[in-house]
Amino acid sequence: MKRMRALRKMRYGTRRLVAGDVFEEPSRRKAKIYAAVGLAEYHPDRMPAEIPAPPADVAAVVEDLRTEGDELEALRAEAEARGLEYSPRLRAPGLRKLLSDG
Repeated sequence: MKRMRALRKMRYGTRRLVAGDVFEEPSRRKAKIYAAVGLAEYHPDRMPAEIPAPPADVAAVVEDLRTEGDELEALRAEAEARGLEYSPRLRAPGLRKLLSDG
């Protein structure tokens, strides 16, 4: 059973609910539909806990990927400035090779 809170006026079964009324929906499917169309939201006491920060090694990998994205943009700009044609799927190592060859 999913505990939900109405976000606006709605009819639930034989009851008329107003914004803020709490009700329980036994069907997960209907609960998802109510949430998707904006009629209701999951009640806070049933919300998942906050996600903890990732471990340091995972955070380092994510940061490396972010810096690779910045480098990729710079390499693409340099290739365009030189007038070189490249595939948009080409990653940083391939662009570096293209720039060194061409």
